[in-house]
Amino acid sequence: MKTTIANEPPLLQLCAVAKHYGDDDNRTTALSQISLSIQRGEMVALMGPSGSGKSTLLNILGCLDAVSAGSYLIEGRDTQHLSADELAWLRRKYFGFVFQRYQLITRQSASDNVALPAIYAGLPRAQRQQRAQALLARLGLSGREHALPGQLSGGQQQRVSIARALTNGGEVILADEPTGALDRQTGAEVMAILRDLQRQGHTVIIVTHDASVAALADRVIRICDGAMVADERSAPPGNPPRLNPPQPATLSRLDAWYEAWRMALAALRGQPLRAALTMLGIVIGITAVSCMVGLGQGARERVVADIKAMGYNTFTLYPGSGWGDRQARFLTTLTAQDAALLRTFQGIEQVSPLINTSAVLQNGRRQIQTQLLGVSEHYFALNGKQANQGALFTAEDVRRSHPSVVIDENTRRALFDPLDNPVGKTLQINDVMTTVAGIIPNDSFQKNAVVYLPFSVLQMRQRVRRDVDAIMYKVSDGADTALISARVTQAVTLWHGKQDFFIFSAEEVTKAVEKSAATLTLLVLTIAFIALLIGGIGVMNMMLVSVTERTHEIGVRLALGARQRDILQQFLSEALVVCSAGGLIGVLLSALISQFSPLLFDEIPLLFSPLSVAVAVMCSMATGLVFGYVPAQRAARLHPVVALSRE
Repeated sequence: MKTTIANEPPLLQLCAVAKHYGDDDNRTTALSQISLSIQRGEMVALMGPSGSGKSTLLNILGCLDAVSAGSYLIEGRDTQHLSADELAWLRRKYFGFVFQRYQLITRQSASDNVALPAIYAGLPRAQRQQRAQALLARLGLSGREHALPGQLSGGQQQRVSIARALTNGGEVILADEPTGALDRQTGAEVMAILRDLQRQGHTVIIVTHDASVAALADRVIRICDGAMVADERSAPPGNPPRLNPPQPATLSRLDAWYEAWRMALAALRGQPLRAALTMLGIVIGITAVSCMVGLGQGARERVVADIKAMGYNTFTLYPGSGWGDRQARFLTTLTAQDAALLRTFQGIEQVSPLINTSAVLQNGRRQIQTQLLGVSEHYFALNGKQANQGALFTAEDVRRSHPSVVIDENTRRALFDPLDNPVGKTLQINDVMTTVAGIIPNDSFQKNAVVYLPFSVLQMRQRVRRDVDAIMYKVSDGADTALISARVTQAVTLWHGKQDFFIFSAEEVTKAVEKSAATLTLLVLTIAFIALLIGGIGVMNMMLVSVTERTHEIGVRLALGARQRDILQQFLSEALVVCSAGGLIGVLLSALISQFSPLLFDEIPLLFSPLSVAVAVMCSMATGLVFGYVPAQRAARLHPVVALSRE
């Protein structure tokens, strides 16, 4: 609905406006002492030769540039000290721009180009599309809503540009050489559209050097060397109908980000190869981070599981005062008699001496150097080991020093064919013939072959030293482990005459392993993060190139009313899209690797846990934010006129 107005103050008013470039020593004057008033509903032509300052004047009128001196008022409001976002608000509220070269975004359809200003005005998507289609139909472009700019003629593109100028109401249409790139007939059609808009109540300001175009205006202002030399009216100001512009709206923060992500996806589709190569760096980095976190978790869980199999109530006596005691290897006071003493304690249910040595193990012509562990029958229960083939040696074997041995899978693979059953077979250990009683799984992370036999065999038949390397014992469930360990310390000290041993618990092993695993994980993660850093630098490089290539597009968006934060949000969204997509692919690739990890390293499981997924996702998002911020901020701070001047 339109209403009629009269006797209002000027819509646009310039008072002694000047525009200078450069400093005092090298100053260039583009405009000097320009004073004029433009009423609502006028059609004004700004004429002058190239370089006269008419485009600079148009930029000031459209709040794209600021005055150096004087004042510029819009409906009585001085614009001189307004912030960049306040000027953007004025552009959205009052102005619609029609450019000589159309300045449509090539990767967006005609409908999306027309709807673009409404995004910055906060209009919901459905209303934007409805308004865009109505404007295109009004300008004779029905059926061409989904056409890209490259699929439209010059005249059609300029119609799209005019429709875009009207999206937010376009109370003032600022047209910079609107017919300059068109043939005469098409130019006449465009001017007819602008003339019709003026009759409907729009204020139309045209920059032109074409006298025939200027003749269609009610008022011609001539500019020469930055000064206004003539102000000619062919008709007095009328009483135009008052426009009712669309009501402003505000998108929610979520909707604003959604629109930014939509535009980001469209921009990335325009450079698919560049986006893919940039994403590859993120994929590699995120995969490395995910796998390293999973590998660290797997190693820790494997060791902790082995310790849990023993039980946290398992303890070991070692000679010396602690791990750093260099004299411990010379002590021979820890013996099998100490193990027998521990068996008499109430609350201790399993005890095993431990002798650790090496030997040559032979099966026919095959022989290997192996680790030899002399233990009691309780050793296997203490360590949570069970035979997966055959049986374990017994207390009777230990008592009688029977040469029964238990081998692990590494020994089996080294000395026997895959289809052979080693149980009951004879193996020669140095000069002693032994019989294989059973086979047990390998220890975690164990690469070398290990053979277990009664410690009494080593002491009696191998004629090695009489002392033992350690004594393991397990406290009964529910017993006071601290009290029993104190009694063990007291008794063995009394037996030896001094405390020349120390006790180490499975719980301490767990803490030590977790500490070592954390250190190792940190080290490996550092390497993985370096890979992610390289990917992030690639993202920053891509975004900087994108900002440089799309500087003109940024200028167009600013002219259409985009705030600095809108530009920041858009380019930051592009970085986040690349990094998020790369992170997702990296997570999926990590999950795939985890499925095949047993084929690569069966000793350490690759745990693809929620933690590794969370770390990967956070890393990818953080990479996008950190490395995308600088290019996005650089884009947001571009001056509209500077950006528009770059092709």
